[in-house]
Amino acid sequence: MSSVLEIDQDNSSIFECLPNRRFLPRIQGWFAARDLETGLQFEGLDLSFQGMKCRGEKLPDAHLESSRMLKLVLAGDQDPLLIEAELADQDNEVIRFRFDMLSQAQRERLASWMAMRLTTPKNAD
Repeated sequence: MSSVLEIDQDNSSIFECLPNRRFLPRIQGWFAARDLETGLQFEGLDLSFQGMKCRGEKLPDAHLESSRMLKLVLAGDQDPLLIEAELADQDNEVIRFRFDMLSQAQRERLASWMAMRLTTPKNAD
């Protein structure tokens, strides 16, 4: 039995077997992003293979579905991940980006980070 986080080498099959983005694994863990064009920084709220939800200042003069280059910093990961993303939605509190052009290497790094979050025990306070 294969894990949900395992990446199929054929990128098209992931969309055929899971067409609804709501069924893909989503992780809530610390991550940050910076828009390379404006320099604005965002605090991550939710991350999946298909996109992310974050909090931060609204992007000025940005139109929905406009392409943005983001520098993604995942907690515990030493190298930032450069991702091209589309602006899916933004309001005064939340900004959503869609990842439609992830490379296999980017998918594997996200899967690795997500798997660590699924298997790391929570601190017992």
